[in-house]
Amino acid sequence: MQGEGSQRSEAGSPKGGITVGTPKQMVDAYLGDGMYDGWQDLDKQERDAEREFFLYRGQLSLSLSSPLVQRISQDYDVVRRIAGDYSNALKLVSLGRRPSKEKIGQVFTLYTLALIIVDNQNEMLDAMFATGFAGALIVFPIMLLQAQANQMLDALEELQKELEKAEHEVKNAHNKRAFHLAVTFFQAMFPEISLAARGSIFLGGVIVDEALGPPDATTADKTKGIATSAIEQFSEAIHDIPELGETARGVAEKMGKAATLATFYFDYEEISEGEERAEKLKELTEKVKRGYDGLTKVLDDNKVKIQQFLLAFERWMKAIEGIRTGTDGYRQRLSDHMDEFGYSVRQVVSWPDAA
Repeated sequence: MQGEGSQRSEAGSPKGGITVGTPKQMVDAYLGDGMYDGWQDLDKQERDAEREFFLYRGQLSLSLSSPLVQRISQDYDVVRRIAGDYSNALKLVSLGRRPSKEKIGQVFTLYTLALIIVDNQNEMLDAMFATGFAGALIVFPIMLLQAQANQMLDALEELQKELEKAEHEVKNAHNKRAFHLAVTFFQAMFPEISLAARGSIFLGGVIVDEALGPPDATTADKTKGIATSAIEQFSEAIHDIPELGETARGVAEKMGKAATLATFYFDYEEISEGEERAEKLKELTEKVKRGYDGLTKVLDDNKVKIQQFLLAFERWMKAIEGIRTGTDGYRQRLSDHMDEFGYSVRQVVSWPDAA
């Protein structure tokens, strides 16, 4: 029966779009038994994978602007485009047309690889729950940490400008050296406070790089280990912040007479060469101190949550290592095949009848 259907469709005019038999009969007759059901299965896998991703996104409370969501969404864009090209070809076959079997086979290969990648990503998201990392990420006080760090950062930037201005304007050499010491100290604070202020962006980028690999598969080897070292950097930054107060007291003692036990106390009156400048610097330093106190309180109040977050991240990394490295390999193969086949997701595939 199948052979007869194939023979009759061959006799029809392909260019006229004449069809004989059901779509399943037409596809299987031209491409082989099971190809129609395989096509339906692939499309179902694509729909199920995307539905699963949206479920995880909701459970993790990830916004559309999340770098993790954007990165995975790009992969789904690729899958949808390939799925559309493959479906267009098989729909033409079901209508009696005869696009190139070789080209159909190439797009089939791309489709299966792209599906493996998004399925693996869902497995890595599932592992976030299995290892407890999802829960730790949700309760991690990142927004509060960012808000306090940004408050301190704003005050720090304003103070920095005034200190540099004072260093330039004062005449006495001793006073210049004292201001230079203060400038150097506050400059050294910027990286750690900035890192805390960019917390959600930083951690989002880390998760994307480590779990999903770089957007360009060819750079995979260059980025291995980036996330683990970046998390360590973040961990060190937030643990070092409370120690900045003691460092500030030491700097203040070198600038003039001994500082009080209060952190961020600087004796500006003796070195400012002007009461107005001294008052302004004192006011700005107090703003920095308030920001610092608020930030250290957040860190102190959330010690347990922060530690749980860091430990859960480590568990997640161990759980997904095999999946992640495997996905890197599939990304490379997909990229290589796209180049080999001359396929681009930015161009619509045309399906003329084979010669």
